[in-house]
Amino acid sequence: MQPAQPTQPVQPVQYAQPVQHTQHAQHAQPAPPSPTTQPAQPQPAQPQYQNPQAAPRPRTLRTRSDHPSASGRVETRGRKRVLLESPHVHAHVAGHGTNDDGHVGRTLGIRNVLRRRGMPNARVTPAVAAVAQHGHNTAPHFYHIGNITEEQADELIREHWVSTDEITVGFEPPYHEPPTLIGFFRHPERVAELTDDAQTAAFLANFDDSDLARTTYETIIRDARARGRWRYVPVNQAYQLIRRSIRVRILHRIYQGHPDPIAVLYIESPTADPAEWDAFRQRVLAHDFGTSRAGPPEVLNETFFCGICHSADHPTGLCYLPHVQGWQGPTPDSIRAAAQEYARRHAATQGRGRGVGRGRGGERGDRGRGRGRGRGRGM
Repeated sequence: MQPAQPTQPVQPVQYAQPVQHTQHAQHAQPAPPSPTTQPAQPQPAQPQYQNPQAAPRPRTLRTRSDHPSASGRVETRGRKRVLLESPHVHAHVAGHGTNDDGHVGRTLGIRNVLRRRGMPNARVTPAVAAVAQHGHNTAPHFYHIGNITEEQADELIREHWVSTDEITVGFEPPYHEPPTLIGFFRHPERVAELTDDAQTAAFLANFDDSDLARTTYETIIRDARARGRWRYVPVNQAYQLIRRSIRVRILHRIYQGHPDPIAVLYIESPTADPAEWDAFRQRVLAHDFGTSRAGPPEVLNETFFCGICHSADHPTGLCYLPHVQGWQGPTPDSIRAAAQEYARRHAATQGRGRGVGRGRGGERGDRGRGRGRGRGRGM
C-alpha cells in the first residue's frame, strides 16, 4: 500500500548534491565462542541468552561540507554566534563505570592507548555523577577525549574497540541524534519466521499501513518546519530513508526452561524533538503488527543493560564482544563475579559500621560506640 501523501508538503531547502549517510566503523566479525567465554547459565527462572549479535548503527544523515555547521568552528544563528565544540570523542571502559575502584589506573590506561596512537597530548576527562552512585559498573560510564584533531577522532571511531592486557576501551562519536531503538516484542513468531530478515520484511510491510505512514509524514513535516534534522531533505525522500532504516533482530533467550525469543525494532527518528520522538515511538508500539490469524506480538515493557558494552538493547549474556577474536576484556562471568564481590565488600563494610562494639573500659557498647570511654570496635 502506498503511504498517504501530506496535504500541504513543506518545501525544504535542497542542496545541489544528494545527502549522504554517515559511514560508521564496522565491528570485527565474531569468532566462534570458545568454551572459556561462553556466558554462564543464570539461576533457574532467569532468562538465558544465546547467539550474541551486534546492534545496527544509526543511519544518521550527514550534510554537505558547505553546511554552516560543518564549514567552520563558528555558526551564526540570527545575531548570535555560537562557538562549536572542538573535535572530541567519548570513551568507555568495558565492564566499568568512571567511579569504580581503580578509576585512576583506567584513566592512565586510556592515555596509554591514545599515546600509542600518536595522541600524547589528548586530554582524558572522566564524567562525575552529580549524586554519588553506589554499585559496581554504574553510570556515568564515559570519558571525554579532547585536544585531538578531527582526523584523530575519526581514527578512534573507526577502530571502535581496543582490547589489550592492560585495558579494554571503546570509542564512540559524540552523537546528539535521537536513538533508533523503538522497543521489544515478545512472540515474534506471530509476525514471521524467527530470522532477522523475515522479521524485518514483516515489520516493514506493516509499517506501510496508511496510519503509520501518515504519522511518519506528519512528524517529518513538523520537524522540517521547526528547522529540525530533516529540514534539508524533501519530505518524500525523508520518508523513504526512514522506511529503509527499519531493522529487526531476534534475541534468542530461554526463560523458565522454554524458548522465549524477543524481537528488537529499530527505526530512524523522523524528528529531532525528544517529545515528538517519544510520541512517534509510542505510536509504533501501539500498532498491531502481525496477522489476523496468529494475532499481534506483545510489547515487552522490560529494560536491558549490557554490563560489558553499556548498551540498552541487549543483556550482558547476549553481548557479542567476548566472542570477537583477540578480545581480552570482561565476559559475562567476570561481570557477574565483580558485581557479587562489590556487594559482598559493601555488605561487610555496612556490617562493621552498624556492629555492636565494646568500650575500652570493658563495658558492652551500643552500635559500635562504647558506653565507657572511647570508641568501640564492631563485633
